Amino acid sequence: MRLKYFIFISILVFLAGCTSSPKNAFAVKTKDYGQCRLIEKGEKIFYKKKLVKYVCEDMHVLFDNPYEKKDEWYFKSGFFTKGKVQDISSTKVVKTFHKVCELRGAYGVGTQKIRKFYFNMKIKACQPFIWSGEAGIVPFDSYDDCRFECFILR
Repeated sequence: MRLKYFIFISILVFLAGCTSSPKNAFAVKTKDYGQCRLIEKGEKIFYKKKLVKYVCEDMHVLFDNPYEKKDEWYFKSGFFTKGKVQDISSTKVVKTFHKVCELRGAYGVGTQKIRKFYFNMKIKACQPFIWSGEAGIVPFDSYDDCRFECFILR
């Protein structure tokens, strides 16, 4: 019974954080820890995480199997208004998601040399860059990920 109470309180605390978040926030899932956090509009993104199409919903939804596949997380599509997640059309979700295609890769502050990819908006192609392994901006882990996510922009 105490465990259920603890889980219930944890979910409420988590939701309080989500509902106080700004409108049109993106959800981010870290591959390492499976966390969900929100990125405020205009916030610079320094991450070793993958942007996903959907926004953070409920704690129990995050960890249910139907929402988890191949290191990707699927959340209910929507945006925050009046402290709740409001549904939006899949068209708007895709349009919002493709902003990741506008991010240029940034080296970061680490000492490693890891090949990653970003979408070059000028030539409409995925290009490699070297990432340091810490901080920086890493839009895509592979050429295929980049090509798959940004193919509409070609």
